Amino acid sequence: MYSNTAGATTFTPDAGASGANLAVNVAGGQMTFGSNEHLAGLQIIAPRKVDLQNNAMTVSFRGTSPLAMIRSYLTSGSLFSSLVGASHGLGYGGSDRVE
Repeated sequence: MYSNTAGATTFTPDAGASGANLAVNVAGGQMTFGSNEHLAGLQIIAPRKVDLQNNAMTVSFRGTSPLAMIRSYLTSGSLFSSLVGASHGLGYGGSDRVE
């Protein structure tokens, strides 16, 4: 688990490149993903934010799906893209896969 409690943190390259086993907790400051990220979990404590820029994020999980929580981060602005202009939208896709 990586916990950002203050200041600004940028992940470059993919922190989960060797396997999605890193969970991220943003309890302070702001986090930026400077590349596509593969995570085992994500928790954002409001009013903190995670900036995806123009990157993708994949959250692998076991047990309860994080899809509703990720959706709530997007709609509240906690998970956003600083590179999306007024003429573009921020989209997301999600699926629950059982193995």
